Amino acid sequence: MTPVSPVAAERDGDCVRAGVLQRPGVIEVVEVDDPSCAPYEAVIRVAQCGVCGTDRSIFRGEYAVEGPMVLGHEYSGTVLEVGRDVVGLAVGDRVVVDPNVVDDICFYCRAGLSH
Repeated sequence: MTPVSPVAAERDGDCVRAGVLQRPGVIEVVEVDDPSCAPYEAVIRVAQCGVCGTDRSIFRGEYAVEGPMVLGHEYSGTVLEVGRDVVGLAVGDRVVVDPNVVDDICFYCRAGLSH
């Protein structure tokens, strides 16, 4: 199965509402562009999202990141769209995402960003 890219947000037409870390200690719910789907990706309607220790450290400013960013990388939801090269997933499938699975074929893996 091909790993999928997270969208920790809710679709509403052409935009998505997402909780975005603006700077340490400040998260705002904002509208962002509706995500598009690359050939080896899927768009997920997130139903549940965990907050892990890394998210907490990022929120507190203890772990430096480039912002603004949507926190939450451990989640479950429903597939809304699949890229043309995705196999084993279909629109409507319920999924649990493990963002640490390496596929060695997506843009990020090929760029050396397999995390």
